[in-house]
Amino acid sequence: MYQPRYYFFALLSLLTSVIMAQTCPTVVTRVGITEPAVVATVGSAEADFHTFFVAGEPVVFPLSGSLETTTTTAFAYRSSGVAHTTGDYPFVAYPLVPDASATVTISQARVSNTAIEDISFTLFEGIFDPAVDNSARLAASTFTETGNLPALTATLTGGVQYTLVVQSGQVYDRPYPRNFTLTLGSTSELRPTFHTGDTLPDYYAYTYLALAGNSIAQVSAVGDFRDLTEGFYSIYGLAYDSREPLPTALTELASSCAQLSQNSQRILIAAEDDLPRAPKFTLQATARPGGVQLDWQLPTATEYDYFRIERSTDGSYWSAYTEVSGEGTLNDEAVQFRYVDTRPLSGTSFYRLVRIDLTGHEQLSTYAEAKVNVNSM
Repeated sequence: MYQPRYYFFALLSLLTSVIMAQTCPTVVTRVGITEPAVVATVGSAEADFHTFFVAGEPVVFPLSGSLETTTTTAFAYRSSGVAHTTGDYPFVAYPLVPDASATVTISQARVSNTAIEDISFTLFEGIFDPAVDNSARLAASTFTETGNLPALTATLTGGVQYTLVVQSGQVYDRPYPRNFTLTLGSTSELRPTFHTGDTLPDYYAYTYLALAGNSIAQVSAVGDFRDLTEGFYSIYGLAYDSREPLPTALTELASSCAQLSQNSQRILIAAEDDLPRAPKFTLQATARPGGVQLDWQLPTATEYDYFRIERSTDGSYWSAYTEVSGEGTLNDEAVQFRYVDTRPLSGTSFYRLVRIDLTGHEQLSTYAEAKVNVNSM
């Protein structure tokens, strides 16, 4: 029997679901851990991980731009942190929020013989206001008393807002536009990526999930995972509409506006006896057309005999795969290593390293995840 009210409310419910699906904003985030340690004993204070998230579009280096003829009154800064003067300086400001703590070097590529003299650049913590003396928040600058430096070096904290300001250099009568290209280097184990640091949409909140496989083991708005039992976990960030119930299972994400972070942080909750093998250096895995590329770096002060590469399909049970010589490539204050697994496992796999020094002592790396479709290789 035809029931108009039933069909009306059924249609209304369907339309509401379609509208909700269409109006969910896209929220792109990455999750990070401020402290380099990604291992903790059960119930310890170290299991309250210093998690943070970054949002917004990525800022990709090399970073290219141009100073145009339009002038704006702004401060220029010496590398000592003193505001030099105010004047009509064209500038470009780039918001940067790193997804990892690291010491980075930003250098100017010499696009012309006068590039170093034409351009100076300064890094500030927080947002740059050209009409205000921001010297108290200056992190580093290439502008000096006698000329411009080709690069600046600064130690950045993951999740903190910075602004990179590019201005004209010491020579003010050079014609415009002045083109520039800035490159990024890092002496830390992790090389951060940068994002614009956009705010979350209205009504959105953020929390962190500890996943054991495809199950949510714990939820924490501040990254406190002291209630986790022993095992390996992946920490994801979750942006969600606070007007909706917080999903309690991954299967609920498809029917809500909640969105997982683009990456995760692998952690180990261990018993006290397992701490001597706790991870102490960072491994990165990247799926490439020719296989899975593994990268890691270590200080030059320690001598290594070799590395054992181990693989796993679930992050819990590991098998030795191959061994790599302890002789890497010297780069500034670190030794860099690279290995390409040309026969990766299909689907999601995990990698870790065991570092063996000349005395036979073993030490684990962190754990890296890669997703590979071997049929497309």
